[in-house]
Amino acid sequence: MPFFKELNAPVSSDRVIFHVDLDYFFAQCEEIRNPDIKGKPVIICVYSGRSENSGAVSTTNYEAREYGVKSGIPIRDAQTYLKDIESIFLPVDREYYETISTRIMSTLKDFTIHFENTSIDEAYLDVGKIVNYNYQTSERYALHIKNKIKIIYNLTCSIGIGPNKIISKIASNYKKPNAITLIPPKKVIDFLNPLPITKLPGIGTKYKNKLKKIEVNQIQDLREVKIDTLQHMFGVKLGLYFYLASRGIHNEQVVDNKKFEQISRIITLKENTRDEKEIVNKINGLSLELYTRIQKEKIRYKSIGVIVFMDDLTIHTRSKTLDTYSDDFNNIFINSKELIKNLLNETSLKVRRLGIKIFNLEDLHGQKTLLDFINK
Repeated sequence: MPFFKELNAPVSSDRVIFHVDLDYFFAQCEEIRNPDIKGKPVIICVYSGRSENSGAVSTTNYEAREYGVKSGIPIRDAQTYLKDIESIFLPVDREYYETISTRIMSTLKDFTIHFENTSIDEAYLDVGKIVNYNYQTSERYALHIKNKIKIIYNLTCSIGIGPNKIISKIASNYKKPNAITLIPPKKVIDFLNPLPITKLPGIGTKYKNKLKKIEVNQIQDLREVKIDTLQHMFGVKLGLYFYLASRGIHNEQVVDNKKFEQISRIITLKENTRDEKEIVNKINGLSLELYTRIQKEKIRYKSIGVIVFMDDLTIHTRSKTLDTYSDDFNNIFINSKELIKNLLNETSLKVRRLGIKIFNLEDLHGQKTLLDFINK
Protein backbone atom coordinates (compact mmCIF):
# COMPACT_ATOMS: atom_id res chain seq x y z
CA MET A 1 0.00 0.00 0.00
CA PRO A 2 2.82 2.56 0.64
CA PHE A 3 3.71 2.37 -3.07
CA PHE A 4 0.21 3.37 -4.15
CA LYS A 5 0.18 6.16 -1.56
CA GLU A 6 3.33 7.50 -3.19
CA LEU A 7 1.61 7.58 -6.58
CA ASN A 8 -0.90 10.09 -5.23
CA ALA A 9 1.50 12.01 -3.00
CA PRO A 10 1.74 15.79 -3.35
CA VAL A 11 4.77 17.34 -5.00
CA SER A 12 7.68 17.32 -2.56
CA SER A 13 8.68 20.67 -1.03
CA ASP A 14 11.97 19.53 0.49
CA ARG A 15 14.12 20.37 -2.56
CA VAL A 16 14.93 23.44 -4.61
CA ILE A 17 16.41 22.57 -8.00
CA PHE A 18 17.78 24.97 -10.61
CA HIS A 19 18.02 24.02 -14.27
CA VAL A 20 20.45 26.39 -15.97
CA ASP A 21 20.18 26.53 -19.76
CA LEU A 22 22.70 28.66 -21.67
CA ASP A 23 20.67 30.52 -24.31
CA TYR A 24 21.27 29.58 -27.99
CA PHE A 25 24.73 28.58 -26.80
CA PHE A 26 26.73 27.91 -29.98
CA ALA A 27 25.45 31.04 -31.72
CA GLN A 28 25.90 33.13 -28.58
CA CYS A 29 29.52 31.97 -28.33
CA GLU A 30 30.05 33.23 -31.87
CA GLU A 31 28.46 36.58 -30.95
CA ILE A 32 30.93 36.86 -28.07
CA ARG A 33 33.84 36.09 -30.38
CA ASN A 34 32.63 38.59 -33.00
CA PRO A 35 30.28 41.22 -31.48
CA ASP A 36 29.65 42.76 -34.93
CA ILE A 37 27.35 39.86 -35.86
CA LYS A 38 25.02 40.37 -32.89
CA GLY A 39 21.53 41.35 -34.05
CA LYS A 40 21.90 39.54 -37.36
CA PRO A 41 20.66 35.99 -38.05
CA VAL A 42 23.48 33.63 -37.03
CA ILE A 43 23.31 30.04 -38.25
CA ILE A 44 25.71 27.39 -36.95
CA CYS A 45 26.10 24.61 -39.50
CA VAL A 46 27.40 21.07 -39.76
CA TYR A 47 28.91 21.02 -43.24
CA SER A 48 29.19 17.61 -44.90
CA GLY A 49 32.14 18.72 -47.03
CA ARG A 50 30.59 17.38 -50.22
CA SER A 51 29.71 20.78 -51.62
CA GLU A 52 29.86 24.38 -50.47
CA ASN A 53 26.42 24.40 -48.84
CA SER A 54 25.68 20.73 -48.18
CA GLY A 55 24.89 19.77 -44.62
CA ALA A 56 22.45 20.73 -41.87
CA VAL A 57 21.78 23.51 -39.40
CA SER A 58 23.04 22.70 -35.90
CA THR A 59 21.50 25.70 -34.10
CA THR A 60 20.70 29.39 -34.58
CA ASN A 61 20.18 32.59 -32.66
CA TYR A 62 16.69 33.97 -32.14
CA GLU A 63 16.96 36.41 -35.04
CA ALA A 64 17.33 33.48 -37.45
CA ARG A 65 14.44 31.61 -35.85
CA GLU A 66 12.13 34.49 -36.70
CA TYR A 67 12.59 33.53 -40.36
CA GLY A 68 11.76 29.87 -39.76
CA VAL A 69 15.36 28.66 -39.61
CA LYS A 70 15.70 25.90 -37.00
CA SER A 71 17.94 23.02 -36.01
CA GLY A 72 18.08 20.06 -38.37
CA ILE A 73 16.96 21.69 -41.61
CA PRO A 74 19.28 21.57 -44.66
CA ILE A 75 21.65 24.51 -45.02
CA ARG A 76 20.24 25.15 -48.50
CA ASP A 77 16.75 25.64 -47.02
CA ALA A 78 18.12 28.07 -44.42
CA GLN A 79 19.78 30.06 -47.18
CA THR A 80 16.49 30.18 -49.06
CA TYR A 81 14.58 31.40 -46.00
CA LEU A 82 17.16 34.14 -45.47
CA LYS A 83 17.50 35.20 -49.09
CA ASP A 84 18.20 38.95 -49.29
CA ILE A 85 18.72 39.04 -45.48
CA GLU A 86 22.22 39.80 -44.19
CA SER A 87 22.97 36.56 -42.36
CA ILE A 88 25.99 34.85 -40.87
CA PHE A 89 26.59 31.15 -41.66
CA LEU A 90 29.37 29.58 -39.59
CA PRO A 91 30.71 26.03 -39.11
CA VAL A 92 30.43 24.35 -35.71
CA ASP A 93 33.54 25.08 -33.64
CA ARG A 94 33.05 22.45 -30.97
CA GLU A 95 36.40 22.93 -29.27
CA TYR A 96 35.75 26.66 -28.80
CA TYR A 97 32.24 26.06 -27.43
CA GLU A 98 33.48 23.37 -25.07
CA THR A 99 36.21 25.66 -23.76
CA ILE A 100 33.64 28.32 -22.86
CA SER A 101 31.26 25.68 -21.47
CA THR A 102 33.96 24.23 -19.21
CA ARG A 103 34.67 27.67 -17.74
CA ILE A 104 30.99 28.46 -17.16
CA MET A 105 30.28 25.06 -15.60
CA SER A 106 33.24 25.54 -13.27
CA THR A 107 31.74 28.87 -12.19
CA LEU A 108 28.28 27.34 -11.69
CA LYS A 109 29.75 24.64 -9.44
CA ASP A 110 30.81 27.33 -7.00
CA PHE A 111 27.16 28.27 -6.40
CA THR A 112 26.00 24.89 -5.14
CA ILE A 113 26.85 21.81 -3.13
CA HIS A 114 25.34 19.33 -5.62
CA PHE A 115 26.00 19.97 -9.31
CA GLU A 116 25.14 17.92 -12.41
CA ASN A 117 26.36 18.96 -15.86
CA THR A 118 24.07 17.16 -18.32
CA SER A 119 25.28 18.65 -21.61
CA ILE A 120 27.53 21.33 -23.07
CA ASP A 121 24.94 24.03 -22.26
CA GLU A 122 22.79 22.65 -19.42
CA ALA A 123 23.23 21.86 -15.74
CA TYR A 124 21.23 21.13 -12.59
CA LEU A 125 22.02 22.73 -9.23
CA ASP A 126 20.48 21.49 -5.98
CA VAL A 127 20.44 24.70 -3.92
CA GLY A 128 17.93 23.68 -1.24
CA LYS A 129 20.31 23.91 1.72
CA ILE A 130 21.88 27.11 0.43
CA VAL A 131 18.58 29.01 0.22
CA ASN A 132 17.14 27.25 3.27
CA TYR A 133 14.40 25.77 1.03
CA ASN A 134 12.91 29.22 0.60
CA TYR A 135 11.58 29.79 -2.92
CA GLN A 136 11.59 33.58 -2.68
CA THR A 137 15.25 33.47 -1.70
CA SER A 138 15.90 31.01 -4.52
CA GLU A 139 14.65 33.49 -7.11
CA ARG A 140 17.04 36.15 -5.85
CA TYR A 141 19.84 33.59 -5.84
CA ALA A 142 19.07 32.62 -9.44
CA LEU A 143 19.23 36.28 -10.47
CA HIS A 144 22.60 36.56 -8.72
CA ILE A 145 23.90 33.58 -10.72
CA LYS A 146 22.55 34.99 -13.99
CA ASN A 147 24.22 38.33 -13.32
CA LYS A 148 27.54 36.66 -12.53
CA ILE A 149 27.48 34.66 -15.78
CA LYS A 150 26.67 37.83 -17.72
CA ILE A 151 29.41 39.86 -16.05
CA ILE A 152 32.12 37.21 -16.35
CA TYR A 153 31.29 35.73 -19.76
CA ASN A 154 28.97 38.31 -21.37
CA LEU A 155 26.52 35.47 -21.95
CA THR A 156 22.86 35.07 -21.00
CA CYS A 157 21.14 32.01 -19.59
CA SER A 158 17.66 30.97 -18.53
CA ILE A 159 17.02 29.36 -15.14
CA GLY A 160 14.08 27.21 -14.17
CA ILE A 161 13.38 26.77 -10.46
CA GLY A 162 11.28 23.90 -9.16
CA PRO A 163 10.98 21.11 -6.59
CA ASN A 164 12.57 18.54 -8.92
CA LYS A 165 14.54 18.12 -12.13
CA ILE A 166 11.55 17.72 -14.45
CA ILE A 167 9.78 20.88 -13.29
CA SER A 168 12.94 22.98 -13.32
CA LYS A 169 13.84 21.80 -16.83
CA ILE A 170 10.40 22.60 -18.23
CA ALA A 171 10.50 25.95 -16.44
CA SER A 172 13.90 26.96 -17.86
CA ASN A 173 12.48 26.69 -21.37
CA TYR A 174 9.20 28.43 -20.53
CA LYS A 175 10.21 32.06 -21.12
CA LYS A 176 13.54 31.81 -22.97
CA PRO A 177 15.79 33.59 -23.58
CA ASN A 178 17.36 35.33 -20.59
CA ALA A 179 14.62 34.52 -18.07
CA ILE A 180 13.95 33.08 -14.63
CA THR A 181 10.83 30.98 -14.16
CA LEU A 182 9.91 30.03 -10.59
CA ILE A 183 7.48 27.14 -9.99
CA PRO A 184 7.07 26.42 -6.26
CA PRO A 185 5.46 23.10 -5.23
CA LYS A 186 1.97 24.56 -4.76
CA LYS A 187 1.99 25.96 -8.31
CA VAL A 188 3.22 22.83 -10.11
CA ILE A 189 -0.15 21.42 -11.19
CA ASP A 190 -1.46 24.77 -12.41
CA PHE A 191 1.78 25.28 -14.33
CA LEU A 192 1.66 21.84 -15.99
CA ASN A 193 -2.06 21.72 -16.82
CA PRO A 194 -2.22 23.74 -20.06
CA LEU A 195 1.16 22.66 -21.44
CA PRO A 196 1.28 20.33 -24.47
CA ILE A 197 2.41 16.82 -23.56
CA THR A 198 5.59 17.27 -25.61
CA LYS A 199 6.84 19.63 -22.90
CA LEU A 200 7.36 16.60 -20.65
CA PRO A 201 10.91 15.28 -21.15
CA GLY A 202 10.72 11.97 -22.99
CA ILE A 203 7.57 12.63 -25.02
CA GLY A 204 8.48 13.18 -28.66
CA THR A 205 6.54 12.80 -31.88
CA LYS A 206 6.18 9.02 -31.57
CA TYR A 207 4.60 9.06 -28.10
CA LYS A 208 2.67 12.24 -28.86
CA ASN A 209 0.93 10.54 -31.79
CA LYS A 210 0.19 7.48 -29.67
CA LEU A 211 -1.36 9.57 -26.90
CA LYS A 212 -3.30 11.65 -29.38
CA LYS A 213 -5.24 8.51 -30.32
CA ILE A 214 -6.73 8.46 -26.82
CA GLU A 215 -7.37 12.24 -26.93
CA VAL A 216 -4.42 13.20 -24.74
CA ASN A 217 -2.99 16.51 -25.94
CA GLN A 218 -2.17 18.47 -22.80
CA ILE A 219 -0.50 17.40 -19.57
CA GLN A 220 -3.80 17.75 -17.71
CA ASP A 221 -5.27 15.18 -20.14
CA LEU A 222 -2.41 12.80 -19.40
CA ARG A 223 -3.09 13.06 -15.68
CA GLU A 224 -6.62 11.73 -16.27
CA VAL A 225 -5.34 8.48 -17.78
CA LYS A 226 -5.18 5.53 -15.39
CA ILE A 227 -1.78 4.09 -14.64
CA ASP A 228 -2.87 0.65 -15.89
CA THR A 229 -3.69 2.16 -19.29
CA LEU A 230 -0.35 3.97 -19.52
CA GLN A 231 1.61 0.88 -18.56
CA HIS A 232 -0.32 -1.19 -21.09
CA MET A 233 0.51 1.36 -23.80
CA PHE A 234 4.13 2.10 -22.90
CA GLY A 235 5.36 -0.62 -20.58
CA VAL A 236 5.64 -0.68 -16.79
CA LYS A 237 8.61 1.70 -16.37
CA LEU A 238 7.69 4.33 -18.95
CA GLY A 239 4.00 4.21 -18.05
CA LEU A 240 4.86 4.89 -14.41
CA TYR A 241 7.13 7.75 -15.42
CA PHE A 242 4.37 9.42 -17.49
CA TYR A 243 1.87 8.93 -14.66
CA LEU A 244 4.14 10.55 -12.05
CA ALA A 245 5.58 13.25 -14.32
CA SER A 246 2.10 14.47 -15.26
CA ARG A 247 1.60 15.07 -11.53
CA GLY A 248 4.92 16.88 -11.18
CA ILE A 249 6.43 14.02 -9.17
CA HIS A 250 10.06 13.11 -9.90
CA ASN A 251 12.53 11.86 -7.30
CA GLU A 252 15.74 11.62 -9.35
CA GLN A 253 18.58 13.32 -7.50
CA VAL A 254 21.10 15.84 -8.78
CA VAL A 255 24.20 13.70 -9.28
CA ASP A 256 27.48 15.28 -8.20
CA ASN A 257 30.26 15.89 -10.71
CA LYS A 258 28.49 14.29 -13.63
CA LYS A 259 30.04 16.42 -16.34
CA PHE A 260 28.87 14.72 -19.51
CA GLU A 261 26.92 11.59 -20.40
CA GLN A 262 29.42 10.99 -23.20
CA ILE A 263 32.04 12.67 -25.35
CA SER A 264 32.04 12.02 -29.07
CA ARG A 265 33.73 13.01 -32.31
CA ILE A 266 32.42 12.40 -35.83
CA ILE A 267 33.74 13.09 -39.32
CA THR A 268 32.36 13.00 -42.88
CA LEU A 269 34.73 11.42 -45.40
CA LYS A 270 35.51 13.28 -48.62
CA GLU A 271 34.50 10.16 -50.56
CA ASN A 272 32.72 6.93 -49.60
CA THR A 273 35.37 4.29 -48.99
CA ARG A 274 36.36 0.90 -47.58
CA ASP A 275 40.07 1.68 -47.77
CA GLU A 276 41.52 0.35 -44.52
CA LYS A 277 44.46 2.77 -44.40
CA GLU A 278 42.24 5.83 -44.81
CA ILE A 279 39.69 4.60 -42.26
CA VAL A 280 42.39 3.77 -39.69
CA ASN A 281 43.91 7.22 -40.24
CA LYS A 282 40.53 8.82 -39.45
CA ILE A 283 40.08 6.61 -36.38
CA ASN A 284 43.52 7.71 -35.17
CA GLY A 285 42.61 11.38 -35.58
CA LEU A 286 39.28 11.04 -33.79
CA SER A 287 40.89 9.01 -30.99
CA LEU A 288 43.54 11.69 -30.53
CA GLU A 289 40.86 14.39 -30.27
CA LEU A 290 39.02 12.40 -27.59
CA TYR A 291 42.25 11.66 -25.72
CA THR A 292 43.22 15.36 -25.72
CA ARG A 293 39.79 16.22 -24.39
CA ILE A 294 39.81 13.76 -21.48
CA GLN A 295 43.30 14.85 -20.44
CA LYS A 296 42.15 18.45 -20.40
CA GLU A 297 38.93 17.68 -18.51
CA LYS A 298 40.56 15.19 -16.11
CA ILE A 299 38.07 12.42 -16.74
CA ARG A 300 38.29 8.69 -17.44
CA TYR A 301 36.05 6.42 -19.46
CA LYS A 302 34.93 2.82 -19.19
CA SER A 303 33.01 2.33 -22.45
CA ILE A 304 33.89 2.99 -26.09
CA GLY A 305 31.42 3.12 -28.97
CA VAL A 306 31.55 3.66 -32.72
CA ILE A 307 28.95 4.83 -35.20
CA VAL A 308 29.29 4.30 -38.96
CA PHE A 309 27.07 5.83 -41.64
CA MET A 310 27.18 3.71 -44.79
CA ASP A 311 26.75 4.83 -48.40
CA ASP A 312 23.15 3.56 -48.44
CA LEU A 313 22.49 5.92 -45.46
CA THR A 314 22.06 3.06 -42.96
CA ILE A 315 23.60 3.60 -39.53
CA HIS A 316 25.55 0.93 -37.65
CA THR A 317 26.78 1.10 -34.05
CA ARG A 318 28.98 -1.06 -31.85
CA SER A 319 30.32 -0.60 -28.33
CA LYS A 320 32.58 -2.22 -25.77
CA THR A 321 32.90 -1.83 -22.00
CA LEU A 322 36.34 -2.19 -20.41
CA ASP A 323 37.05 -4.03 -17.17
CA THR A 324 38.31 -0.86 -15.49
CA TYR A 325 38.25 2.90 -16.08
CA SER A 326 40.94 4.25 -18.39
CA ASP A 327 42.38 7.53 -19.62
CA ASP A 328 44.67 5.86 -22.16
CA PHE A 329 44.87 6.81 -25.87
CA ASN A 330 45.56 3.26 -27.03
CA ASN A 331 42.41 1.91 -25.43
CA ILE A 332 40.34 4.35 -27.49
CA PHE A 333 42.25 3.81 -30.74
CA ILE A 334 42.69 0.02 -30.64
CA ASN A 335 39.16 -0.77 -29.48
CA SER A 336 37.57 1.66 -31.94
CA LYS A 337 39.61 0.19 -34.77
CA GLU A 338 38.57 -3.34 -33.76
CA LEU A 339 34.88 -2.42 -33.47
CA ILE A 340 34.81 -0.75 -36.90
CA LYS A 341 36.80 -3.59 -38.48
CA ASN A 342 34.31 -6.15 -37.15
CA LEU A 343 31.43 -4.03 -38.35
CA LEU A 344 32.85 -3.74 -41.87
CA ASN A 345 33.37 -7.50 -42.00
CA GLU A 346 29.59 -7.85 -41.79
CA THR A 347 28.82 -5.69 -44.83
CA SER A 348 30.15 -4.84 -48.28
CA LEU A 349 28.93 -1.24 -48.09
CA LYS A 350 31.27 1.77 -48.13
CA VAL A 351 31.71 4.19 -45.23
CA ARG A 352 30.27 7.71 -45.60
CA ARG A 353 30.75 9.05 -42.04
CA LEU A 354 32.26 7.58 -38.89
CA GLY A 355 32.41 8.59 -35.27
CA ILE A 356 33.77 7.47 -31.92
CA LYS A 357 32.35 8.12 -28.46
CA ILE A 358 33.49 7.40 -24.94
CA PHE A 359 30.95 7.07 -22.14
CA ASN A 360 30.48 5.73 -18.61
CA LEU A 361 32.67 8.66 -17.55
CA GLU A 362 34.35 9.27 -14.21
CA ASP A 363 35.32 12.76 -13.08
CA LEU A 364 38.72 12.93 -11.40
CA HIS A 365 38.15 16.39 -9.89
CA GLY A 366 37.73 16.40 -6.12
CA GLN A 367 34.19 16.67 -4.83
CA LYS A 368 33.17 19.80 -2.92
CA THR A 369 32.03 19.70 0.67
CA LEU A 370 29.75 22.20 2.37
CA LEU A 371 32.80 23.70 4.07
CA ASP A 372 34.46 24.23 0.67
CA PHE A 373 31.36 26.07 -0.51
CA ILE A 374 31.15 28.29 2.56
CA ASN A 375 34.83 29.22 2.30
CA LYS A 376 34.48 30.39 -1.35
